[in-house]
Amino acid sequence: MRYITSDEVGLIKITSIPRSTPTPKKPRTNASTPSIPPPRTLGTIDREAEIQFICFASSQQTVLVARKNGVAEYWDIEAGSIVRHHKVFEQEVDEQGKVVLNKHRKGEHFVGVADVDGTLVACTDRGNLHVMPPPTGSPAFPPGTYNLKRTLLFRAQVHSSNPHLLATGGDEQDLTLWDLSTLANPPTPKWTAKNVANDYLDMRVPIWITNLAFVSATRIITISAHSHLRLYDTTVARRPIINITVGESPLKSLGFYENGNSIQTIVSDTTGHLLDYTLDPHTKTAKLVGKFPVSPGAITSISASKDSVVVVGLDRFVRVYDQERKLARKVYLKQRLTGLLVDEVEEEVEEAEEEEKGEEDVWAEMDRVGEKEEKAPTKKLKRKK
Repeated sequence: MRYITSDEVGLIKITSIPRSTPTPKKPRTNASTPSIPPPRTLGTIDREAEIQFICFASSQQTVLVARKNGVAEYWDIEAGSIVRHHKVFEQEVDEQGKVVLNKHRKGEHFVGVADVDGTLVACTDRGNLHVMPPPTGSPAFPPGTYNLKRTLLFRAQVHSSNPHLLATGGDEQDLTLWDLSTLANPPTPKWTAKNVANDYLDMRVPIWITNLAFVSATRIITISAHSHLRLYDTTVARRPIINITVGESPLKSLGFYENGNSIQTIVSDTTGHLLDYTLDPHTKTAKLVGKFPVSPGAITSISASKDSVVVVGLDRFVRVYDQERKLARKVYLKQRLTGLLVDEVEEEVEEAEEEEKGEEDVWAEMDRVGEKEEKAPTKKLKRKK
């Protein structure tokens, strides 16, 4: 397996972990998995170029990254070079030359990027949707910059199989679907969610979507800073068909995979808790089925499948959990990680294994400190009187 990560200093790292990685005989809680070669690193260290989002482009050989400084780049990870570069937006500054911040004390930043047949689709927290055509060929959607009339967005995502669908959500911005094939200025929403009913005190329930994911063209999962986990079905109602509260901390990251008629949903909060829920759209129920070991820092990205769950976070580790939610492998990558992609490519690591064996041989040949050599018995000589 190959894991492609992004971090807060603008680097892309490619780490190969074979499926057959041997487990150490003695558990090592503070050490990385053995027999893993050092990761390949792309880019240079620049905190102003922090990578906020990373995704695959037209092929798994090319990745698209969105940076803090408003730049979007296409990287060929095999050649280790940039193949496309776009300056998507410039930071807005005031009269004193300082960056204009929103109420969360952040300047304009990306909340989602995607590549659709070479067409770059990028959205920022100010509600500015940028559609940039490919270098050659026809664009998938009308190019230009569109204002969605939505501010304080936290997440925007394009549907992978139906790329004309865009979902957005944020602080007091409920789930909204857009049709990119019929963009106009200003764009008109295709579908907008409706807030849940008032609580038992008859008070309005606040909205603050922090992440979302398409399950299908009509089903979307959202999580919020108010600990809400929700599943929407646009063919059933504008309100969520499943709505539960998960813990007390804000929810941050989301991953899922379909398991028969149910949806296995992995969510994490800002304190490092990682939980496994089963969402059943037919019975409209949610059930907590397990918990993963707590991470020392907040988890920033989750990749979930039937075989494993992979997470990265602020503690600088890539962690791989097995089907029983036990930690199977982990790798330390030095910088705080912001994104994760999982590639099924298997790479050889024979050289690393040979190096490890050689090191063990060296230790085996060394003498142990403190051992005394056995001396041959000696006869005592008696003096003649």
